[in-house]
Amino acid sequence: MRIGILEDDPAVRGTLYELLEHAGHRPTAYARGLELIDEVILDEKTPILDVLDLVLVDMWLPDISGVQVIETLRQIYPQLPIIVISGGTLKYLRDIQQRYPGIDIIQKPFRFRDLCMCIERARPVRTQAKDEER
Repeated sequence: MRIGILEDDPAVRGTLYELLEHAGHRPTAYARGLELIDEVILDEKTPILDVLDLVLVDMWLPDISGVQVIETLRQIYPQLPIIVISGGTLKYLRDIQQRYPGIDIIQKPFRFRDLCMCIERARPVRTQAKDEER
């Protein structure tokens, strides 16, 4: 699965990249929300669904908030699965989940196997079909 990792902490971003790659996914890492938006979302020639199957979004970023990224993703690509990864409080994360139904949330620190379960739940139908063809 092609997974975008939006995480500003280089250690977390690098670890997630390596773990996802080792698990057979094709990760792409972004340190800033605008980097993701500029490179992937707003490139009219390449729809995001031709680039990414799922996006992991950290909520605290140096340039724009994770909420702004989610809002942008939801407006342009409402079918794109999103998993929020955050060190925020449970109340804050529940508020995010209520505000954006269908988004899965995993609180930092987390176990990789828990993230893998979230990824499987969020796996797009078209990706499942492609995997079954192989």
